[in-house]
Amino acid sequence: MNKSKIIIGVTQFGMPYGIMNKFRFNRIKKLKQVLNFSKKKKIQTLYTSKYYGDSNRLLGNENLDSFKIITKFKCNDLLKSDFKLELNNQKKNFKKNKMILMLDGFEKLDYKKSLKIYNILLNLKKDKYIIKFGYSIYNFKNLKKICKNFKPDILQCPFSVFDRRLEKGKLFQFLNNNKIEIHVRSIFLQGLLTVNPEKLPRKFFKWKKNFEKFNNHMSTYKVSNLSGCLNFVQNNKYVDKILIGVDNINQLEEILRVETNKKIKFTNFDINDEKLINPARW
Repeated sequence: MNKSKIIIGVTQFGMPYGIMNKFRFNRIKKLKQVLNFSKKKKIQTLYTSKYYGDSNRLLGNENLDSFKIITKFKCNDLLKSDFKLELNNQKKNFKKNKMILMLDGFEKLDYKKSLKIYNILLNLKKDKYIIKFGYSIYNFKNLKKICKNFKPDILQCPFSVFDRRLEKGKLFQFLNNNKIEIHVRSIFLQGLLTVNPEKLPRKFFKWKKNFEKFNNHMSTYKVSNLSGCLNFVQNNKYVDKILIGVDNINQLEEILRVETNKKIKFTNFDINDEKLINPARW
């Protein structure tokens, strides 16, 4: 696994997150283990948000000198009069002078509000409150228009063997040509793609044949589903970073043990039903 591409999401340590997640005790101990192991393996970026329960508070108690911090806010947060103060407080909490701001839901805004928030982002960057900013999006409607009018440094979006929307309309090429970093998330569909199809939660039985097809295909290559998911994204030349959430050090170790395999073919797996590929619809 290419460690330089990994971003560690800390959501799971701050709150119950992910349909296959087992929220347990010893969160502080597990977080320390993940951070120490990440430092050892030279993983350099963490992803957090004040909306992730205790994650900011827990992170603030750790030594984060080795990490870049990406912090996510909602669009309306930027319109609050005390937003700069809040951002500065986060920087003090993390003992960081430089942070990257990720904005949730920008693609849902009308033009007038988009322009207002975009100008705030540009000023935050100009005044060195942040070093970069990006949009964390859920749908791809009007994406090219948004990026042309309100160009971000980073676009973070879902991408997996089932969710191939980034490949359509030459979006990868467009973002690359416009020098916009591509960060992908939901590569395991919150763990659904890594489990035995027989153990899927009942609400996903509708797509059981799709999961079985993927599972059987990985078996022909004699690799795990987790390995297949990781190879699918890391072998894409346009993907700059991969956001991965882990519950414990064992999961991270397993991810880093995955070997690059460029022989695996991933044809005919994409699904267009947002009730599956968009976790926000679950």
